[in-house]
Amino acid sequence: MIKISAKNNKIIIFLFFILSCSSVKDNDDVVLARVGKKKLFFKNLPTQLVKPNMNKKDISVFVNTWVNNQVLFGEAKKEGFLNDRVLKEKTEKYYKDLVISSFIETKTSVVSKITKKAVLTYYNNNKSSFIRKQDGVFARHFLSESLDSAKKIKNQLSRTKKSFNVDKYLKDSGYIQRGTLSKEINDLIFNSKQPLVGPVFFNKKHHIFEVVSRYKKGSFFGLEDVHDEIYQRLIKKVNIKGTSLLLDSLKRESDVFINLNY
Repeated sequence: MIKISAKNNKIIIFLFFILSCSSVKDNDDVVLARVGKKKLFFKNLPTQLVKPNMNKKDISVFVNTWVNNQVLFGEAKKEGFLNDRVLKEKTEKYYKDLVISSFIETKTSVVSKITKKAVLTYYNNNKSSFIRKQDGVFARHFLSESLDSAKKIKNQLSRTKKSFNVDKYLKDSGYIQRGTLSKEINDLIFNSKQPLVGPVFFNKKHHIFEVVSRYKKGSFFGLEDVHDEIYQRLIKKVNIKGTSLLLDSLKRESDVFINLNY
């Protein structure tokens, strides 16, 4: 048990992290910290800190943050900040906005109403907004800590038949726009027509890029590239319309007066 005292505050922090011999459930009633009469139990920790594995460092940070907040809130309460008019108005406004937002979201949910046809129609009618402003490539990005491994990866990628699995070195894959990477890597990718770029040493790692396809500035993004963006645009558009219709309907049913002189 570790005791940490602070002036005018009795704070006891228990760091009982039985990482190997106890299950998460066994620790539920363990008190991790106390400030006055307020207690933080193990079961009060956010799920991501204890599952799938307990993260002792992050738990320690969370516990200390909780203690600090309790101490500060307690002092603010003593000095009458809970009765501050401005803070009360801000709290009321935040709560009211949160309730309104949840109400509108519930009443105007349209996820199931967006069809593939609607997405395609929007794409065709607004194709000019999906033009590439810079050259781009779709590439697979491989990483290695050693130069020898990086050279082997590049060699394997150039072969039809591969003697070992290079995918374990795959960092990510996706669309890369000119100018978004470091100048050295950017120049190697876009000033070359070769499908394999690298190895190039950057940030203590060796990078290899396998360029799958190249796209010129001024060309159109394909529907598959912008599908999610269009989907979100349509949801927003329908939600705005739905909110307006909902509000008009509620106004007609409510006793509303607006002084047009102001």
